[in-house]
Amino acid sequence: MVSASGTDLNASIVYAGYGRRVKSEIAGVKVLFVGEFYEVKGSQVTKYYFAVGARIASRICTSRTCGQPVYFLSDHLGSASLALDSIGTVLSETLYRASGEVRYTTTLPIRYTYTGHYSDSYIKCRSETPIPVQPK
Repeated sequence: MVSASGTDLNASIVYAGYGRRVKSEIAGVKVLFVGEFYEVKGSQVTKYYFAVGARIASRICTSRTCGQPVYFLSDHLGSASLALDSIGTVLSETLYRASGEVRYTTTLPIRYTYTGHYSDSYIKCRSETPIPVQPK
């Protein structure tokens, strides 16, 4: 578990043994992560859809209804760059610097941003999945 607190911040993030985030509470907002496929925040569930290992779409559902899917186009690093609706209209665009810092955005509606890693805009950090090291 990782936690941080200060005058304007109170955050707690729980990771599984393999480095994946399973729960976070930031500024009183609790989010549960079910693998890479679901995020649960209160009564709202965000479903993620994958193709060939890449996150390509999401849909936000509440109790009995699901919203329209949002489709993601990524660059060569796997960074979410464009979000499109079902007819191909650009909903948002994000461009990154080599360091991962956002250089231009129109508010991308996804938390998986630079190189596909989860981003907490409130505490301005990215969750990087550790690379396993094989012992010799």
